[in-house]
Amino acid sequence: MEPSTVQANVVTPMTQRGAALLTESSQWATAFSGLSQTWRRSDQASRGLFSELRGSAIESFLESVVGDAEYELLTAQPQTGRDAPSIQAAAVRDIAALERGVKMRTLYQHSARRSSITHKYVAAVTQRGPRSARWTSSSTVSSSWTGGSR
Repeated sequence: MEPSTVQANVVTPMTQRGAALLTESSQWATAFSGLSQTWRRSDQASRGLFSELRGSAIESFLESVVGDAEYELLTAQPQTGRDAPSIQAAAVRDIAALERGVKMRTLYQHSARRSSITHKYVAAVTQRGPRSARWTSSSTVSSSWTGGSR
């Protein structure tokens, strides 16, 4: 078979696909351009990447996020100062996530090692899923739980 015929059969479809991808890429760029302009005008843009929550907004946010989690939770906990009722609420919420099969990883500040309330939370959550904990030489404690149904 003549090489130019083979070339036409191989290269032409690739060229057509490349042109189609360039067209699609241009359409996506246009769509994101409009989205970016809308976002820049929003309140979220002025706040940046982080939102500061206070008071009851914290608990509502956590309930929503943990309740919606499907695969994994990555959390970082404060040093100490969390009261027993808030730790108990967190345990109930987090255990429910584990029972749905959600994997959970938590970093604790080193002072949490001395918190009896935090130890009780860890014990309660540990009873509901396999756990591994690693105390590192840095200022954090890393714990990991895996839920049962996934």
